Order: sequence, then C-alpha cells, then structure tokens
Amino acid sequence: MNKNVKTVLIACLIIVGIAALAVGVYFMILPTDKEVFSNSLKESFNDVKSLTFKSNDNFFGFFNSEEGESFRLTTNTIVNDGTENFTFSGDLYSKLNDAYAKLSLKEQNSDDDLEIEILKKADKIYHKLNNVYSRFYYTELENSININNYKMVDMSVIFDYFTDAIIEHVDDDNLSKEDKDLTLSGESYNTKRYTATFTQKDFLEILKDTLNKCKDNQELYESINEMLEMLKQSDNSISDSSITSGLDLSNFDDVINEADDKEKFFTYSVSVYNGKTISNEIAFFIKSEESDVTIRVTLNSYENKNGYNNFEMYVSMMGFKVIGFEMEGTSDTKSNISMYIMDGFNISGTCELSDDLFGLDLTIATEMEDEEGHTNRQELFKINIDGKEVVKDKEYDINIKCDMPSETGNIELVNSTNKLILGENIPEIDISDSASIDEMSEEEKLALDSITGMLGDNNNDFDYEGTY
Repeated sequence: MNKNVKTVLIACLIIVGIAALAVGVYFMILPTDKEVFSNSLKESFNDVKSLTFKSNDNFFGFFNSEEGESFRLTTNTIVNDGTENFTFSGDLYSKLNDAYAKLSLKEQNSDDDLEIEILKKADKIYHKLNNVYSRFYYTELENSININNYKMVDMSVIFDYFTDAIIEHVDDDNLSKEDKDLTLSGESYNTKRYTATFTQKDFLEILKDTLNKCKDNQELYESINEMLEMLKQSDNSISDSSITSGLDLSNFDDVINEADDKEKFFTYSVSVYNGKTISNEIAFFIKSEESDVTIRVTLNSYENKNGYNNFEMYVSMMGFKVIGFEMEGTSDTKSNISMYIMDGFNISGTCELSDDLFGLDLTIATEMEDEEGHTNRQELFKINIDGKEVVKDKEYDINIKCDMPSETGNIELVNSTNKLILGENIPEIDISDSASIDEMSEEEKLALDSITGMLGDNNNDFDYEGTY
C-alpha cells in the first residue's frame, strides 16, 4: 500500500475515533429523559412552594414575620346599603389568637354615635355598648381553636416529599417524550413534552410514600396531628377515630393491593422550551359505566414577548375550560389579571406590586341574557385597593373602594381608608366585672336587638338614648 495512502487512512481512522469518542462522551453527559422530567418537576414544585409558603419582600410579607404577630388597624369606612350610609371608624387590634376592636357606628342622618367594644380572648368573646351597658358581657366559644400554642413548622417540605415520591415511581416504562407545539399568548413554542403515566395503584403508592416521609419527620408529624386535632375541635362531626387514623397506614396496603394496576389513572406532563419548563399538566382519567371523564389542571409559566413573566392556571373538563386565572406581565411591577368561571362570570383588571406599593383594580362582571335571548356583558362591581408603605417595615396606608355601575353613574358602596401599624399590642381591657350574656337585662337585650335590627333592616329605627 502506498505510504501516503496509508497515512491518510490512519489519519481518517484517528479522526473517526475521536469523533466517535466525542459522540459517546456527549451522550454519556446528556441528561436522560427521567433526569429532564425530574428536574422540571422539582423546578415547578419549587415555584409553587415559593408562591404558596414564602413571604415576598413586598409590604405584605409581615404576615409571615415575627413583627406580624401583632398589629393595629385604624379604619374609617363608609358603607352604602342602597338607601343610606353608615360610617364605621375606630381601631382593631390582633395578636395571633386574640383580638380587640373599639368601633364607632354612625348613621348618615343621625347625630348620635354608637360605640361598641369587642374582645376575643381565649375561649370567650366579650362585647360592650358604651353608654348602654355598664359592663362587658361574654359568650363562651365551644369550639375555640387556640393557635397561640400551635407550633409552626415548614409545611412546604410536603411538596418535596410528594415530588420525590413521584420521581421514584418514574421509569422508562411509564415515561414518554414527544415534540409538542404550544401556543401561549399568541406565540408558538416548539417544546419537548415529557409525560409520566400512572395507574390507580401507582397513585396510592405515591400517597403512601409521601405520608411515610411525613411520619419520619417527627416535627412535621406532630404538627399535622395538632392540625387534625384543631380540625376536630372546630367540627364536632369528626370522630376521634378519624383523627387518630389521620396518618395510620396500617390498612393502606390492603387498599393498594385491591387498586387497579393496568388502566391509566393520571398523567403528569412537563413541557420544556430552551431548557426551561414553561408548562405543567396533571390529567385525571375517571371511568364510569355511563361515560369517561378527563379532568386536566394546567399551569403555564413563561416569559412573554415583551420580556415579562406570564402565569396561567386553568381547569378543563371534556376539552372546555371550567375555571381559570391568568397574570400577564406588562412591566417589572405591573400585570394584567383575569379570572373566569365557565362563560358566565369573570374578573379582570390590573395589579401592581413592588417593595413599598400594592395596587389592585378589578372589574367583576357576568354574562346576562336579555328578553330577546342576546347575551351581554354586565358589570357588577368595581374594586380598587391601594396600599403604600409609609414607614419601612412598620406603617402602611391601605385604601379600599367598591363601586356599583348604574345607568345614572357609579354608586359608591364602600369607601375605606385605613392605617396599619405593626408591633402594636392589644391594650389592657378591664373585664374583671364581666358577666355571661345570659345575665343581660331586658332593657339591654332590647338595645342589642335594636342594633342588629338597624344593621339588618333600615326600617327599624335605632334609638339607644336612655335605654340603660
């Protein structure tokens, strides 16, 4: 063989070998379908966790902070019931399980103010009408839930357990991949769609694994049992046996063994575009003697063509969207929002959220059918909420308005100006002379009845002067 030819062949073999080695290394480091699915699933559940459990840096984050354990809300609220206005003004305090309010109530055409004090303490509610009662009267709360002693734990770990349980039940036999074109906000995305299919037996095993992981977490296990006990206290129809068996898995294996392990029960799909998950879909396939029903829950989270975040969630059945919610980003702090229930009820508007501002403008409408059978959109209410941080992590202004559109112009139903101050404790209230509500005199009961009549029936005149 010619020496030059031999040299060329050796060079070609070396190049082919290097190329083959490179391709082999590439496929070795390329993530498997299960790894892509697992990473996408974790990414999606982490997003849900951050939305559900984590406080944001905006001014509503105080609800999950130590500072948020106590606050005072000073309000001046005007309510129009259609015939006249009522003004509520005063202070409301809250600290975990206890609360106190001292409010003044005034009718539009009255010169008299009614001042009422309400105190929620332990398992009693106290109330007093100043200048009417001489003391506080209380009512026992039979099913009072005391959250002061409730130990807060990170419940979001359940999402991690559920995610891990799903991933553990995914393999090459029940995972598929396909090319899927998605159209989101008019834009087309060519995605890779990964779908894991589970039977009814798989589903129950996933639940069992999740509950087992919860039981292994002693702090979480105790917290769940406390929650179940609180649930029992709030609902007498729940039996002790159902509470104690909340995480009892002794009979779970029997249920699993009887479950179907052939038919498709539910699927979980993730759609990946340019390495990022932009869509999740859970589908349940319910079979019955009459018909088969498919229920889908879809969550889309992606960057729109303007570079801002969009979020969409909807439930569909038999190919029709039943209920849905969407946020379309228009800037770093603003979004258009909409919510609908079937074709008959919808909410639309805008939302603004930043570190020190919160704004919400909503229009609530429904579809009405006229006498000729034509369907028209009828606006029911307009709601505006405007919040602003006045003092960093301490003081906030929150204003609320609600209007009802009419042919003659907007009718203002609610106009409320409020100041929220964190760290304000409930004042000491002297209830040493309080008595059971059963001990109220007939005159005091008449005064209380006249108040409830005034609030529920405008034809019932209220006059408490000289009652006591």
